[in-house]
Amino acid sequence: MDKLRNILGLAALLVNAGASGCSDDLPPAAEVSTCQGQPALIIRGAINADTTWTADKRYLISGRVDVTNKATLTIQPGTIICGDADQALMNVSYLNVDLDSKLMADGTRDKPIVFTSSRPVGQRKPQDWGGVVLRGRAPINNPPDAGKGPETTCVQAEASAGLYGPCGTLRPDDNSGVLRYVRIEFAGREFAPDKELNSLGLYAVGAGTTLDYLQVHRGSDDGVEFFGGTVNLKHAVASACQDDAFDWEFGWVGKGQFWVALQDASIGNRGFEADNNRMNAALDPHSNPTISNVTLLGLGRGVKAGGSDKREGIAFRSGVNARLSNFIIAGFTDIGVSFEEATISQVMLGKLSLTQTRFWENGPAGDAKNVSDVALVGATAFDVRAWVMGQAGNVEGDPLIQDPFNPTAPQLVLGAGSPALTGAVIPGDSFFTPVQHVGAFGTEDWTAGWTAFPAN
Repeated sequence: MDKLRNILGLAALLVNAGASGCSDDLPPAAEVSTCQGQPALIIRGAINADTTWTADKRYLISGRVDVTNKATLTIQPGTIICGDADQALMNVSYLNVDLDSKLMADGTRDKPIVFTSSRPVGQRKPQDWGGVVLRGRAPINNPPDAGKGPETTCVQAEASAGLYGPCGTLRPDDNSGVLRYVRIEFAGREFAPDKELNSLGLYAVGAGTTLDYLQVHRGSDDGVEFFGGTVNLKHAVASACQDDAFDWEFGWVGKGQFWVALQDASIGNRGFEADNNRMNAALDPHSNPTISNVTLLGLGRGVKAGGSDKREGIAFRSGVNARLSNFIIAGFTDIGVSFEEATISQVMLGKLSLTQTRFWENGPAGDAKNVSDVALVGATAFDVRAWVMGQAGNVEGDPLIQDPFNPTAPQLVLGAGSPALTGAVIPGDSFFTPVQHVGAFGTEDWTAGWTAFPAN
């Protein structure tokens, strides 16, 4: 019966492909495969004219698919897109949105847009496909061409995904489209050391882009990585990433609110990896985001972590600037917050701050409670732990999250009587929603209905 259903489904796709609302550059109707056992239209090569993917079909990304030539790819709410998990390493499947093109993936709570692996449920795993890449023209701090100014900067993205940066036309408010109520699962692919695709790669993406209600889950590298740019991100879940949950470098200066990171027991690294530029920490524009209301969760104190990477809540590196407030950092098995020596100068200049933050039981079992909430990597006389715990509103204590370390069904809202229900001080910017609570959640679970935490 299942075989008959698939045959009928393939036939329906063949009949209806020409009436899908898609542009003429879609593959011919004969290009049909399967997406998690269901019929799917194969998408390969370039999308170079405005195109719509509809929720009555499934789509299989085969190899690198470029949205280019100033085209807009629109994806309807409820659409399922699979990355082809059978592609070879150097032909990994991923969606790559070019400079001046757009991805309009505007889902809803009841009908999220899902990017996932083509393998059947129960057989999916990280690295099954590459993920989603957006490339824009916002500022970055990679070295510009000598004597020509930063507006000329044009850099090749990781994994040779294409150029990003101003490339002759600097646009801080560049618009790469909308991603709202979107899940990206089982993605990421490393080609070589420090050369990889992340679940969601944001390369010089501008503030005209809308990113809201996003989940990246079980990616093989970072969950969301910002390579410079000015883009903002609200309501984000990075779960079971095999490297960092959120990573930024090259001068990202955007804003964020309501983020949560959840670690996987087998392999993982940091909640935040915060860099300016690892090649030259003095380069401008300095990475300098403003981020509020974040919950960073490790595995829980005393839990044995797999893999060789250090498990840290936040790593401040390479002279980064940032204004962070209203955080909960709990259960990281090595360190809550670490500072490279190069960031201490930014602390002393008042360009790096972490306030209104609650720490709870970070560090390995056997350490005295709270000793590993804050640590310094490198030699300096500056007492970074005393500085952190002396900042406004920073305390140590249980935030009473309902079930924070459940890998498949976390309950992330605050329990009755939680001390984190009050005490937030929200940045004075219209981007930020005024709330009372510290961390990403109060008593309302904004992840309900559109997120998922499958093991495979």
